[in-house]
Formats: sequence, structure tokens, C-alpha cells
Amino acid sequence: MSLTPMEKLIERLDFSAPRWCIHLPPPCDFDPPVESVARACKLGGKSLAVATLPRPASFRFRLMRRPNIFDWFCAKTNATLFEAERIISDFPVNIHPDFRCNAMNPLRFLGLAAAITEHADVLIYESSGMDPIGTRKIHKYAREQYNRGCLIHLCWQPLTDSCPNVGDCTSVNAIAENAT
Repeated sequence: MSLTPMEKLIERLDFSAPRWCIHLPPPCDFDPPVESVARACKLGGKSLAVATLPRPASFRFRLMRRPNIFDWFCAKTNATLFEAERIISDFPVNIHPDFRCNAMNPLRFLGLAAAITEHADVLIYESSGMDPIGTRKIHKYAREQYNRGCLIHLCWQPLTDSCPNVGDCTSVNAIAENAT
């Protein structure tokens, strides 16, 4: 059976490395690369956390009261309200307590912080939809806050010298070109 370029890339990843930046070709579908990494982690005996965009609780909950980031964080991470407020107040971007008042930068930070609290061996995050300043800040935050294992950034931008993770980058397109 022939492996896809993504599977070839994941097969080559060293999960004992401190970080990777994986540049993927469009379409921008987050699930297939995450599933490939999850399979590789399972085979390697590593735990995996994935930073996903936070979603408020059920529709019924949203009708009763405004969706609150602190309540979401406590429910997602089993943190106390005090811990959630402390973690969120340390973000390098402003975040509003009401979900509906936040753009992509604060939401990506919230999802990353929740994933970091899982204390997994491998952590995956992305920065799509963020502005350039927010992207730089989330990379710095991820490197400072997650020091347990292998940090993987998935992105859909071409591999260039301007990537903030240059030196830790690999490209699925390069794997596909080398395979032919």
C-alpha cells in the first residue's frame, strides 16, 4: 500500500524533538493531518492534545445566559474559576469574557491554553485566521507555556524564510516532490 505525502511526513517526524512546523498544501482541512499524527502518537505510545477553537456550551445553555470564556475553560480543563482567570489574564492579547465579542486571535489563544493544560506528550495547534502580530504572539506563547514535549504547528502557508519557526519547518509538498 502506498503512503500519502502526509503519512510519509508523519512517519519521519521525531516526537522527541521540541517542536515542528508543518506546512501543508491547500485545501485547509485540519482533520486529516491531526488524524495522521494521532495514529503515529498512538503507535509511539505518546499522548496527544489538539488546540481546537472553543465553542460555547449547548444551544439551551446559550439561551439561558451569555456564553462565558471562563465557564468554558473551567468545563474543558477541570480548572477552578480562579485558575482559569489567572491563565486567561496572562494571554498576550486582550480577551473579552463573552464569546461573541472575541475575534480569532483570542479564541486561538483560549484553545491553545486549554490544550496545554492536558499535559500531553505532543501538542498540535494552528494559527489560521490570525493576524500577523497575533501569529507571532501565539508562537511565542506556545514555546513559553508548553515545554513538556513535542509542539507541532500546522499551517497552510508556503514554506519560506519568513516563517517564525524557520529551522523547525518541514513541508508536505517537499515530501511529495522527493517521492516522485
